[in-house]
Parts: sequence; C-alpha cells; structure tokens
Amino acid sequence: REMNTPLRLAAGESLYRDVGSYYGPWPPYLDAVALRLLGVHLDVLFFVRAVISALGIEALRRLALRVSRQRAVAAAATTLALALCAFDRGGFWLFPYSVAALEGAVASWWALLVALTVPGAGGTLAAGLLAGLAAGAKLEFLPVIAVVAAALAARHRASGAAASGGLALSVAALSWGLPWAVFGT
Repeated sequence: REMNTPLRLAAGESLYRDVGSYYGPWPPYLDAVALRLLGVHLDVLFFVRAVISALGIEALRRLALRVSRQRAVAAAATTLALALCAFDRGGFWLFPYSVAALEGAVASWWALLVALTVPGAGGTLAAGLLAGLAAGAKLEFLPVIAVVAAALAARHRASGAAASGGLALSVAALSWGLPWAVFGT
C-alpha cells in the first residue's frame, strides 16, 4: 500500500476517490510528486524517506540539545532513538507501517522545535503550518497543535499561540475536509 498508492497517484488517479487510504493526503501525494519528478523507481521512495528520516534525526538532535545543553548527551539520545527506530523488531525507519506516521512524527518534532526556537511571526506561522501538516498526515498527531500552541504561549506569545493554533487547525481541517467535500467520501 505504501508504495502502490503513490504510484497510482502519479499515474493520475485521485486519492480517496480512486485509491482508498486511512491517512491524510500529504504523504502519498509527496511520494507521487517525487515519483513524477524523479522517475518511477523504488529508489525514489527510499530517497524521499531517507531525506525525511535525516530531517527527523536532526530535529531530535536539536530537541535533545535544548534539553541537555551537552552535545555528547544529545548525540547519545539521538543515537538511541535512531537505533530503536531502525533496528528494533518491526522498526523500519525508511518503510514504517505507515509513511504518514514517519512524516507526521517528523513534522511534529520540527513544529515543536520551531515553536521553541524561532522568534517572531515567521516562527509562529511556521510552527502552526508544520503542526497542521502533521495532523493532516495522520489524525493521531492532532494533539501536536495543542503542544505547539502551549510552547508558544509559554514563550509569552499568547496571540502567536492563537494564530499558530488557528493556522494548524485550518491546515488539518483542509487536509481531511477537502477530499470529503470534493469526492463525497
């Protein structure tokens, strides 16, 4: 399913109308765009997932560094997370049970990191967009919106927290609502 769905989307079929999915639209369409741009090869999906995984590893490293302030501790925590995700039974980082889980988790980590570190309206909107994309990838990431809003509010930006939460909810609602409105499913 995780490899066939983007292939069918790249061939012109529509998600939810022609191709069923339990998850949000962003992950399969991202893969479909990559297949259209780079060619229809399994290596393309490996490449996309490797890039997303590398972004996830970097987000985890930066979050761990914020907690510990020591590079060695952050590196150890990131290495442990990588080992558990990549080498644990059933833990295939590049091809997890759901690409939406991988992309939603990585978007969640970056949303939190941006909310904690990037100042100003740009950071607030970026955190909201990333949280919305996470929730739009998989509904289980909907609470990320509240976490990001709380992180922004803790930095004394209550209005930014509201704006970020509103943007995130809008992106998530469009992700899930637009296909229902268009295709009636």
